[in-house]
Amino acid sequence: MNKRNDIRSTRSKYFIRKAMVELLEHHTLEEISVADISEKAEVSRRTFYIYYESKKDCLLFILDELMDEMFGDQVFHYDPDSRHGVKDAWLVSLQTLIQAIHDNRVLIQAMFRDLSVEEWMPLIQVPYDDQMEDFWDQLKESENIPDNILQLCKTIDCMQMAMYMNFIAASNITPEHGLDNIVQMLQIQKKRRLEWETALFGSTISLPPYM
Repeated sequence: MNKRNDIRSTRSKYFIRKAMVELLEHHTLEEISVADISEKAEVSRRTFYIYYESKKDCLLFILDELMDEMFGDQVFHYDPDSRHGVKDAWLVSLQTLIQAIHDNRVLIQAMFRDLSVEEWMPLIQVPYDDQMEDFWDQLKESENIPDNILQLCKTIDCMQMAMYMNFIAASNITPEHGLDNIVQMLQIQKKRRLEWETALFGSTISLPPYM
């Protein structure tokens, strides 16, 4: 692919993603057609099908990229040589993640609303688990890590994170709400995990800790 075609491809995908987000803000995926997406993106249906097999394939591709971005190195990172403590590093990571969820709340709400558990779980679990393993390695290199920080990290598995993401996106929460208030809200939501998992699976599930 030459440079001109590469630029054209990037541009087309950008406008398709933009169109998808704008449509999902007011419609479910089922209510949206490929024709709707193509018209709003100002691309032909033929162009759409060059990149995606279906509207669901398009949404899955967009969400896969988003999860990789959200759980990238810039979110969960702790430098043992930094003058900032591990608690500060965790709070900064939490703020960054909450802002990312807020900025992409339309897509995240669509993920939980329009996809099955079998479809959205791998989108979160693969990048989240990989990043948490790295984060754990960074934390364990530090000395005198507070027990409450260790326990916090251990208890937020993939399913707990998914529940938090759903709650934050639906509640339109931003870092401006204050971390103390947000943590308190998340602690309340944590108590609803049994109810949430039962609604999803018919029973609860147990995911392994990171340690």
